[in-house]
Amino acid sequence: MYSASPEESGLTLIEVLVALLILSLGATSLMMASAKSSGIAGESFYYSTALAAGSDLIELQRTLLRRHPELIGDAGFSKGPPVLSGQDCTVQPCEATRLQIFVQSSWKCSLGYAESCPQVAGLRRLPRFDAACSVEPTSREIRLQLEWQVRGRSRQLALGGRLP
Repeated sequence: MYSASPEESGLTLIEVLVALLILSLGATSLMMASAKSSGIAGESFYYSTALAAGSDLIELQRTLLRRHPELIGDAGFSKGPPVLSGQDCTVQPCEATRLQIFVQSSWKCSLGYAESCPQVAGLRRLPRFDAACSVEPTSREIRLQLEWQVRGRSRQLALGGRLP
């Protein structure tokens, strides 16, 4: 029987193939984990952006309704493009109803419905989002529903609060 001397000992082809298989499984697992964490980070970016923008709108509505409580019945809007008032309330003063339409249109415009929107200070740009808002006049509760697409799947966020 042949016995290898210390200079001749080494790894067999089977041992090398098993080691490569284990290494490739580990590398594949790391790549999959990295891709998954990247996807989760992207989804949380959209979620946090929607949350911040929704909070902006609710705060805009609160500010407006503190000054003009008679607008409570006109505070909601539906999904789809904005209804533009035709008057830029940042340039010249608007009556209360036009100001309400301007605030809603500006916010909807920030969802990516138009290339050129009236600029309202502190308003975030949210391309590819859609939103609907309703206000219950008696309880003064505002409900905001935001929707967006991430990697072909629809996501939603509902916000609410009490108006002044």
